Amino acid sequence: MRWYNLLILSLIFVSCKSTPRPSFEKAWIYKDDLAKEEQLEDIFKYGGSPEYGFSAASFMNLQPDGKFTSYFSAYDYGEWKLQDSTLILTNHIKDKLRLDVKKLDPKQMVCVNKSNHKVYRFNGFSNSFSSDAESPFSIANNVWRTKANHKESDLEIRARLKNHFKWWEKYFAWAFKNKMQVLDIRSTASILDMYANGFELKYYDRQFPEWKNIF
Repeated sequence: MRWYNLLILSLIFVSCKSTPRPSFEKAWIYKDDLAKEEQLEDIFKYGGSPEYGFSAASFMNLQPDGKFTSYFSAYDYGEWKLQDSTLILTNHIKDKLRLDVKKLDPKQMVCVNKSNHKVYRFNGFSNSFSSDAESPFSIANNVWRTKANHKESDLEIRARLKNHFKWWEKYFAWAFKNKMQVLDIRSTASILDMYANGFELKYYDRQFPEWKNIF
């Protein structure tokens, strides 16, 4: 029977080794195209409701060093930690967002905002970059999202636009690196209308309020 016990232990070891523990350290992109089953699950299983105020442009980037960047209602950054099953994001002005994690696997995370009971569903992707300069989620590449606190000069507006275009470059490079079959290009507030085969400048009356309000 000794050989049998050794076989069982070996199979358990191989099984544990081949199933890596899901990691929080990913770029989590909000899933806004919920199936009917997922909407019902949000209500009856998790006791919450979908967050219709978010879009496919909403993200939460949890870095291995315990820092995060996010874009929900506005761009934000700070530190994150896990406390039991609660993911706590503390931003740079010490406001806290507490998310009760209900499901986590290598490709998806479902959590509930403890303050308003909204259910957040995210798709997870690699956020490994050689430097912050290469990340579409970094502070350096999201300066354009910060609302101006004064009437900007032509030089400042030009710098904001250059930063915005650089963000698009890094966003596409990240998607290409991750071999993403589908990439949302219509939910991000922009002066550009993006298409599969090109882009054009967007007329003022067609621009997102989020874009107009940053100036």
